[in-house]
Amino acid sequence: DCVRVFEQALTHPGVEYEVVFGVSASNWPLYDMEHGKRAIGYEPQDFADVPEEEWDK
Repeated sequence: DCVRVFEQALTHPGVEYEVVFGVSASNWPLYDMEHGKRAIGYEPQDFADVPEEEWDK
């Protein structure tokens, strides 16, 4: 998701500068992602909450 937010920030048409939160999706969101979606089209592709039984995968 980190690379994706930078790609969107650099390539989204008509954007000179914006402040957005570029974090992965989560069950306990700490940030409002709506501005990033509207401003640069950023949608997280990864999920921050990985169950413990999947840590080694």
